[in-house]
Amino acid sequence: DDVLGVTPEDALAPFPEEARTEGFTNSAVGLIVSDAYAQAHADLASAIARPLPDWESLLSTHASCQDLQEVMCGESFVASLGAELFRRPLSSREIEDFARIFTSAQAEGLTFGEAAEYALEALVLAPQCIYFLENEGDAVSPREVTGYEMASRLSYLIWQSAPDDELYRAARDGELDAAAGVVHQAERMLGLHAQAKRATERCVRDWFALERLGALMRANVPDQLVADMLLGAVATYQRHVWESG
Repeated sequence: DDVLGVTPEDALAPFPEEARTEGFTNSAVGLIVSDAYAQAHADLASAIARPLPDWESLLSTHASCQDLQEVMCGESFVASLGAELFRRPLSSREIEDFARIFTSAQAEGLTFGEAAEYALEALVLAPQCIYFLENEGDAVSPREVTGYEMASRLSYLIWQSAPDDELYRAARDGELDAAAGVVHQAERMLGLHAQAKRATERCVRDWFALERLGALMRANVPDQLVADMLLGAVATYQRHVWESG
C-alpha cells in the first residue's frame, strides 16, 4: 500500500489462507510456498502491473526522462522504483537485468508505459522484493547489519510495511549504523500510531485467533454482532497498548 497504492485487502484476496503455527500466521516455520501460493503471487503481480490506478503518477515519479525511448530511461525507472520495492539500492547487475525487459518489450513494438508494466511485474515477483534477503556471513566472520537492512527490520516490525523516506534517508546517511540512530527512528515510528497499530492489531488477531470467532458462535448470532465483537476486542487491546501508559 505504501509503495504501489494497493490496499492490503486487495493484495491478500487471491491468496490461500495462511497456515497457523502455534497460533500465529507469520511464523517462518509455517510459511511454506505452495503451488497455489506461488500462483497467487504471479496473479497479483500481473494485476498490479496492468495497470496501476495511478500509473501516470508512478511514471512521472520514477521515469522523468525527456526521451522515453532511451535505454537510460528504462534503467532509471528500474533503479528508482526497484529501490523502493527491494528496500535498498539495486546493484548494477540488477539494473541491467531488469532494464533488459524494457529493451525486449520495446523491440516488440510496445510503448514505454507498456514495457514499464512488464518491468514492474518482474520486480514485484523477484525474490528481493518478496523476501528479506540478508547475507548473514558465518560464525568465523559475522558482519554488521547494513543501514538498509536495519530500516527494513524496523519498518516491518513496527509498521508491517515498507520503510518511509525518512528511514531510507537515515539508512543512506549512515545513521542506522549506530544504536542511537536506531533508537531515534524506532521512537519516531512508534509515535506514528496509525502505522504502528498495524502490528499490534495483527498480534491480537493472531494471539486470540479472532478470525475464528464467527465459527465459534451459535448459528443464529447475527454477522454484524460477530464483527462488532471482533472490532471491540481489537479496540480494547489497542487502547491498553497505546493509551494505558
